[in-house]
Amino acid sequence: MNDYRSRLAKGRELAGMTLKDLAEALGVSLQNVSQVERGKQSMTVERLLQTCAVLRLRTEWVLHGTGPMFVGGSVGKRPAKRA
Repeated sequence: MNDYRSRLAKGRELAGMTLKDLAEALGVSLQNVSQVERGKQSMTVERLLQTCAVLRLRTEWVLHGTGPMFVGGSVGKRPAKRA
């Protein structure tokens, strides 16, 4: 895992979310999330922060691969769905 895209995908999987779940939580298309994870599309800083918040991922881990993955150190706990 050497870039933020692969770390986002890994974090999403460990959070127990599908591409569809994440897309719905972010209000974007499934294709958008898939293309970002595959490196076919970029994302804004705001979208990156929103994605980290939804997945409860620490931005330091996503961007640099250092420190705990999840906020609070919890692993594999699915974040609460947003209304």
